[in-house]
Amino acid sequence: MLYYLQILILCLIFAVKPLNLGDSINILIDKVTIFIGYNKIITNIFTQFFMQQDLTFKEIYLKAKDKPSPGQAFINEISNITMRRPSTVRMWLNGTQSPDPLAKKQISEHLHISVETLFPPKNP
Repeated sequence: MLYYLQILILCLIFAVKPLNLGDSINILIDKVTIFIGYNKIITNIFTQFFMQQDLTFKEIYLKAKDKPSPGQAFINEISNITMRRPSTVRMWLNGTQSPDPLAKKQISEHLHISVETLFPPKNP
């Protein structure tokens, strides 16, 4: 319910703001995406509480076991935005390989952190 209320508030804000329709939609999509990302834990708890009422103890365990770990979810997310394989992202994280400049830029824009901060130069 809170989720829908916040989306409604965003819609009202953009309805008052003098932007063209395309800009309003793009900004709304960005804000909703950020909101969903920041509130994913709350959404998961809400979903688990209301949607798992009819499941058995073992069914809840099996469902939880199939979910990716937070680390795997992060790797999948970076893999999707850079259009690289998860194994490549793991190599970047391990330091075996380094992402190319375009991938660094995509990651930087997605995480809203500068490239220099995310990928500091290696000291020889």
